[in-house]
Amino acid sequence: MPGVEPPFRAAYFATDGNPDAGRRAALQGGIFRHRLQSRCRAEARLYKKRGWTWAGSGANPWHLDGQTESILFLTNESGQTARIGFSVTANGVHYYLTKLKLQPHETRAINFRALRDAQAADFKQHQIPASATDGAVNWVRIDNVPVEGRVVVIERSGGAASNYDCNTCQCPVSFTGSLYLGPASFNLLPGQSEGCVCTAIYKDCNGVIYPEDVTDQAGWSSSNTGVATVNSTGLVTAVAGGSASIKATFVGEEWYYYEPQARCNFIPIPANTSANSTVLYPAGLSIVSGSDSTTKEAACQTTANGKPATGCGVSRSFTYQVLDQNGNPMTGSWIASQQFWDAITVTSPNGLGASGFVTTCSPVNTGPCGFHVSSAGQFAEKSLSTCSTVCYSNNTCVTAGYTNADQTIHIGSYSITQHNSYYCDHVLVNGK
Repeated sequence: MPGVEPPFRAAYFATDGNPDAGRRAALQGGIFRHRLQSRCRAEARLYKKRGWTWAGSGANPWHLDGQTESILFLTNESGQTARIGFSVTANGVHYYLTKLKLQPHETRAINFRALRDAQAADFKQHQIPASATDGAVNWVRIDNVPVEGRVVVIERSGGAASNYDCNTCQCPVSFTGSLYLGPASFNLLPGQSEGCVCTAIYKDCNGVIYPEDVTDQAGWSSSNTGVATVNSTGLVTAVAGGSASIKATFVGEEWYYYEPQARCNFIPIPANTSANSTVLYPAGLSIVSGSDSTTKEAACQTTANGKPATGCGVSRSFTYQVLDQNGNPMTGSWIASQQFWDAITVTSPNGLGASGFVTTCSPVNTGPCGFHVSSAGQFAEKSLSTCSTVCYSNNTCVTAGYTNADQTIHIGSYSITQHNSYYCDHVLVNGK
């Protein structure tokens, strides 16, 4: 049987109508006696009693040591797929399998040693303690189909195969109306995707909780498809910067035993939950520390009244860091794929007599210019400069007036506007 390491190779015998048939267990190549524990002894199948015909659920002890293996065998006795709720408790930790499904007439062997040693996290990031040697396993059918299960504890030294089979609930587990969507919030860049998982919480007749992954059964929608879309499997794809709420809806079943008809009936229970998706985009800039350089130009050439003239001015060079809408630096391959260019428009006051556009692009006032942001989300502002005759008097540079201007920096399809102030001896960006 897969998942059982030699010499602990167990053969499983499904029930054949004989109430004792499910007790049989053997080791390949040997004959072993039974040691049945009175604390947990009941048939998985609910035989004809008030119309109870489904095999249903179990709460079983398991044990592991150098001489002992524990294996849970589950058999789907129907022609339909059977979803199984599964919970392991060990050392105070609850561990869940939320995607356990049995195909029609399938028998599945779950080896507890392999499950423990894998140290795989469940949907709550819980793991079966690596040192656990004893615990309990609860399993239950989520769908109203017959499923039989049994824990076989195989002891090498004692030559015994102990069977534990405790059935407790005659009806499937009931949906509690609680849904969890994970991750509850996440950030994406345009073009990136994130898979959401919808988990429904079920409860059996004893109040035991069974989480079940219902991602493929849920309905999915986005509050803003211009920002992010979501498909039928919960895969969210970022389209453009902004925020969108990703919603999952699900209808579960609350089961109850109806005595007059001697059968299990259910009531539909609708529920929904949502997650917040934020698509990041370039929204701001910061000046990288240590890259601020201001150089006064004692004499520079400009024009006045259409003729060459001498003036004075200043230039400032530094490096920008691109920030997202949360004020955090943007880094990585997406931002590095974005081209940037800028255009500067004079506003008021214009004490230095500046005019027209100044842009890094060629031809003037077009873009993009073939300059790319780095993977660190940074790019150089090689020169914010001015040269004005107002700053030059009596063959020397003077301080006189200033000019305001709006600088629009285009990064890909996004734009960021900054306010620059040009003085004869310095340049301010957003007042700094």
